[in-house]
Amino acid sequence: MFNARSEQSFKVRSVLICQVIVVLIAAVVMLSFAKPWLGVLYGGFTVMVSTWHVHKSVHKAGEDKVQMLKAAGFRFAVFLLALAVGIYVLSLHPFAVIVGMFISYAAMYAISLMFVYKNMKGDGLG
Repeated sequence: MFNARSEQSFKVRSVLICQVIVVLIAAVVMLSFAKPWLGVLYGGFTVMVSTWHVHKSVHKAGEDKVQMLKAAGFRFAVFLLALAVGIYVLSLHPFAVIVGMFISYAAMYAISLMFVYKNMKGDGLG
């Protein structure tokens, strides 16, 4: 049980680190071409906080599905509020925010698929 949790924590940290690196690179590239690089950082880090919250809420909820659903609803509301604050209050460029979100999600899914592929290879399926 402890090894599974520690391995899961390592995988989530790996995903978060990969997201940070990719979003920072995208922000630097965006800085070279245009002004809205801050929107890329904001969108990317918003997704990273969401990824972190998913990990924490799943471990905290355990087998309690109702608590997981409540956490997912809370996360969705806060995510939409954060987007509204970024676009309307901070006046960040919406396209840049979406690019940051896309890059962060793409990094998360790519790393997650690598972990799944590694597990499949270990099972003799890959």
